[in-house]
Amino acid sequence: MVRAIAVILVLIVCAGAAGAARVLLDDGSYIHGEVLRVSGTKTLIQTSGPDGTGLVWIESAKIKGTQPEPPGTADALATIEELIGRGQLTDALERLDLLMRREPAHVDVTLFYARTLRKAWKFRASLFLYEQLIAGSSSPQLDVLQEAAETAVLASLEKEADVAIKRFKSAAKQNRDLQKYADALRTQLKGGARVVIPNPSSDAKSREELAEDRAKYESDDGDCYLSALVAARLLGALKSAYSTIPIRVQVTALVQDSVRDEYRKGGDEAAFIAAVKRVRLLVSVDDEAWITMYDWRKHSFLLQCLFTVAATYTAAAVDLTILRGKPDPRVVQTKELATANIASDQQTKMTLMTPRNRDLARDAQLREYERQRTELEEKMK
Repeated sequence: MVRAIAVILVLIVCAGAAGAARVLLDDGSYIHGEVLRVSGTKTLIQTSGPDGTGLVWIESAKIKGTQPEPPGTADALATIEELIGRGQLTDALERLDLLMRREPAHVDVTLFYARTLRKAWKFRASLFLYEQLIAGSSSPQLDVLQEAAETAVLASLEKEADVAIKRFKSAAKQNRDLQKYADALRTQLKGGARVVIPNPSSDAKSREELAEDRAKYESDDGDCYLSALVAARLLGALKSAYSTIPIRVQVTALVQDSVRDEYRKGGDEAAFIAAVKRVRLLVSVDDEAWITMYDWRKHSFLLQCLFTVAATYTAAAVDLTILRGKPDPRVVQTKELATANIASDQQTKMTLMTPRNRDLARDAQLREYERQRTELEEKMK
């Protein structure tokens, strides 16, 4: 015990000297904050994050050390928060995705990402991150349990919501008001009165300012600012992966004109995304290069197109057509080289309209791999 306390005291000194720090836990995760003091077998940590500071007690035996916060994480979160404040949820989510890849175990980044996804009406993805946070904590905070339950209800996932509500209600057993709220969540889940609604995106910019921003797009690339942004992003990614094969991308959200006009005038971006149920995606390619490309690479190309668009238009099915030449639906002589579709449930279909072009060397490698795997399984029986 004396040795454990001595170690923690060293951690206190290190954390205080380093400023912003991480407290490393034995399960591989960490808490963004500083060790304040030790009391018996527990250690008091002052946490910090996008929503301010807090205090949490942790079993001393679970703490493995501290390390300085990598430079840039706090600044990155602050920048992302500014983007959200300006109503730029799509850009904010892109940056959060990159930050999450860099800091997969960062509790504050994960929580911030979960809350931002919820704000963008991406409830399933948000719930996944909440569950990840809860599973990685021996004593998850009550507000996180509550938000997870709310998000599961908003996602209309009955099984997951039932578990989340029970967990939240159990943790809030000393709070009568929260007990009643948990019961109300269950009522909403079963089609009753709504006690939790999707959070509208925060628009620090006025509608006029947003409308001015959204007027700046190329109509040949998309039907609105967001579609043109997705088209530009996809074209850049395709050129990076496939060089000169992709030529042009056009994204069209098939939605009522009144809904599109509301978005163009500065309306809520998340509401617009939720209203789009189908997207038309046209991609023109160098047809000679396309024909010579192996079929498995064509399939990869199609999937990248589908999932890139579906990542933004999360409630929509995406219909993709690969065209020879400029992707202009008015040019009837344009030849289709391939079609693909991703449904709202993520099921995909792909059709190539060019002669088969198998990668025989790759096929042979795959057959050899399968043979070796089968042999290994037989030996292990």
